[in-house]
Amino acid sequence: MQTARIDTPHPDIELGVERKPLDYLACAPDAGIGPGTGLALFVAGYGMDPCGAYAQNLLAHLANRYDCLAVSARYFGANFQKTGRVVPMPDFFVKLAEHYGVTVSMPREVNMVAMLHELAGLLEQNGITKLHGDCRLAIVADEYNAMGFLPALDHLQVVHRLLAEHKLDRRRLFVIGTSYGGYIASLMAKLAPDTFRLVIDNSGFSSAEDDLPGVMGVSRGWIGGVSMIVMSARSWSEEPAALNYFSPPRRQIRSLFEERHLFPNTARLYAYHVAGDTVAPTERKLRLRETYAGRVAYDLRIIEAADLDGRLFKTLEHGMEASMRGLFELSYEKYQEAGGALADHTDFDLERERVFACSGEDYVLRYSRRDGVRATLAQR
Repeated sequence: MQTARIDTPHPDIELGVERKPLDYLACAPDAGIGPGTGLALFVAGYGMDPCGAYAQNLLAHLANRYDCLAVSARYFGANFQKTGRVVPMPDFFVKLAEHYGVTVSMPREVNMVAMLHELAGLLEQNGITKLHGDCRLAIVADEYNAMGFLPALDHLQVVHRLLAEHKLDRRRLFVIGTSYGGYIASLMAKLAPDTFRLVIDNSGFSSAEDDLPGVMGVSRGWIGGVSMIVMSARSWSEEPAALNYFSPPRRQIRSLFEERHLFPNTARLYAYHVAGDTVAPTERKLRLRETYAGRVAYDLRIIEAADLDGRLFKTLEHGMEASMRGLFELSYEKYQEAGGALADHTDFDLERERVFACSGEDYVLRYSRRDGVRATLAQR
């Protein structure tokens, strides 16, 4: 298991936030990399550490069971809530007093995080586990929720780096992601339709509309055992006049429904989604199946109560606490039964230029054997 770094990751072409080096974790098979060794990319979801213990165990399993160089990347925005500085919004304590009658004195030298944990403990003792929406915290961080696009480019850069460094089998390029990671995996297949052979999506979004509050910097976080609204200091805006306006082109490049963006695809996609998912709405996944029909090799399985087996699928909540090992095994079996690889090349090998036409502005992605992927914006 090795940690590596891309010193100059893809620039943020939308909001212009300065990029930090991109770290990733790579695990080669114990037997070494041979002529048939493929690539298995794991894309973590919200709140998961892409290089933590869970990812490490999964990578070791994928590397040795499937003869793959198994990789997970700490993509842009992966852990910005955990690494950012937590501060109360200016009216936090006023609203706390209004709703709960709790007053807090704030000495100048107080440790804010420690104070919030102490406050959360007090609230929890009084039966309060979810604060009123008026009582909000802020996350001050360099990164933000780029909603899939920049994370997809990060992973494509990692793929290019590994294809350049190792003689990996182009017929065995696999991606598996869960929740937000499943959406990123599907978005990678959209942006690089000649690159992957098997894409596994567990409970992923279908577009930015599935998580607009998160796009706008609003989410729920936990301090101790108390849930609180968290506002990101960096985020998109709904205001058309704002420089960070989440405009129609920003939405369209992130949508898997955009038919103008459906190129012939060399990936077989396998998706798993619980019936009644309200985090990533199930009805939108069903609509995606209709969009893909006859154009993308897409296999969607909706999980019902009868499918819960305590091993592969454990709950009827978002994500189903599904086993990533089990999902990879099941999907790989389906993939082989369907005929396996649909191609033996990548967008990088073919040096493709992909133009994703949007409303008044195009996203142009250029793939190169030497330089990897470069995205630009072109006005029309």
